[in-house]
Amino acid sequence: MRRSICFCEPSTVYAGEVGTWKFVYTPGSNLPKGTLLKFDLGSEGRPIDWEIPSVDPKASRNQIYLLFENGKTAYFHEVEVDWRFTPQYECALPQPVNAGVPITIVVGAPKGTKTSEKTGNQVQTNSHRRRAFNLYLDPSGKGRYTEPEIFNMDVKGGELKNIKVWAPSFVAKNKRFDVIIRFEDEYGNL
Repeated sequence: MRRSICFCEPSTVYAGEVGTWKFVYTPGSNLPKGTLLKFDLGSEGRPIDWEIPSVDPKASRNQIYLLFENGKTAYFHEVEVDWRFTPQYECALPQPVNAGVPITIVVGAPKGTKTSEKTGNQVQTNSHRRRAFNLYLDPSGKGRYTEPEIFNMDVKGGELKNIKVWAPSFVAKNKRFDVIIRFEDEYGNL
């Protein structure tokens, strides 16, 4: 049985970085026209979380859309979730996708524009090894989603901003003591 492939471009980002992030999904079986895709960023909408993208096709910055291999695009719409303040994103495939043909979920600068501080999407501000993003599929198009396909991305600490030295204020003569040096980015990540 063939398996689907999920990967992110880039696979490693820095905390607080602004850019365009691509989630490439290659299905292991054919997906018919009308297949529902639901993408979950796992963000809670807090300032420290992944920035919430816009579903408006005319937005000048921070969009989420689906990009096909032939260059066509499809746009997501928001789906409210009862147990969360932020939405998930759902899209119906406007064309069939054959097994082995990749489709890309783009989060960031709108299609045809350059990524910059003003057009991109901001990464969460805390470092996180193997940060998971979920993609749910429903080939029937009726909203019956199965287990998610999982994309993993590493979020590393950003550029060095602070150096903190912790040393005891009182030490005894000829006794050992520890000095701790902590290197942090602007968000407090090591």
